[in-house]
Amino acid sequence: MRHQGRRVEVQPGIVLEGDRRVSCRREYTPRYGPAVVKALTKIWEILDCICGKRLVGALPEVVPRLVAFKEIGYEGCTTATPPPQRGPTDRIGLL
Repeated sequence: MRHQGRRVEVQPGIVLEGDRRVSCRREYTPRYGPAVVKALTKIWEILDCICGKRLVGALPEVVPRLVAFKEIGYEGCTTATPPPQRGPTDRIGLL
């Protein structure tokens, strides 16, 4: 409810009251498996915790080097391309 913790008069004589303690959590299905998340977390830490936009741009250059030096591996990871997403990285042509 947008007006959590407030009293909102919907119609004359009808008042809705939200509870601030109640929150809704959106259920979602994970996009990547645990092996991919572990590899991405390691790459993110190696690159000094850079933001997502910069991480997306750096992945094509960094991943082959890390695999060559055996810092990360492909155990349990698939090389399938994830479905295209609409977002800032897609608009600027990084994906």
